[in-house]
Amino acid sequence: MDEEGHGSHVSGTIGAAGNNGIGVVGVNWTVKIMALRFLGPGGGSTADAIRAVQYASNPSFHVRLTSNSWGGGGFSQ
Repeated sequence: MDEEGHGSHVSGTIGAAGNNGIGVVGVNWTVKIMALRFLGPGGGSTADAIRAVQYASNPSFHVRLTSNSWGGGGFSQ
């Protein structure tokens, strides 16, 4: 779990297994999720975000889409 719990929360919203008696269900029970973290306690940079997306874009991973929830923050040229 990340410090704020946001990434874990979003992942659960997307992929929590259903019909298991726990009471929480995601929108896709069979999804495979690749967690990529570039933000830490001190923040992160746009360059870090780009590197994370480039990493996920490696054809050997067969990533079909990304969900990016990076929050607010300052302007980046």
